[in-house]
Amino acid sequence: MYQTCAGIVPIIGYTALLGQDYENYWSSFSGKQEIGETPPQPAIREFNEETSNMWGLTPQQFEKRLLHRFSTRTPSGKVLWLFVLNFENCQNLRNFFPNREKKAVRWVSMSENVAQLHPKFRQDYHQVRKFLQSRRLSSYP
Repeated sequence: MYQTCAGIVPIIGYTALLGQDYENYWSSFSGKQEIGETPPQPAIREFNEETSNMWGLTPQQFEKRLLHRFSTRTPSGKVLWLFVLNFENCQNLRNFFPNREKKAVRWVSMSENVAQLHPKFRQDYHQVRKFLQSRRLSSYP
């Protein structure tokens, strides 16, 4: 059986919430899918764990906030899911505290070149950037 991983990138307009790990890399909030889980379940679980449960994201909120999903398959057969969620009105970060996976979180403009993107997240970051650029262009008459 091929392993599946899933992650979440919360966005507000053209900014994304990223987490910094203890090797100083920035990335989405993601984890491995356990037996019996659907792809959104590990993404929600890991998002809540890695953000100190700031928002207590539920499956219902996930569905309501979902803007786009990406999936890719690695050469080894692993499936990677990335879910882009709308987090308008949720920019407050005051309840974050460092945990075993993320030492910091911050809102990042997608026009910014983040120097320390995790190597496994770079392609996903550019996919999210292209998706957000297309949304911005399609919102103009």
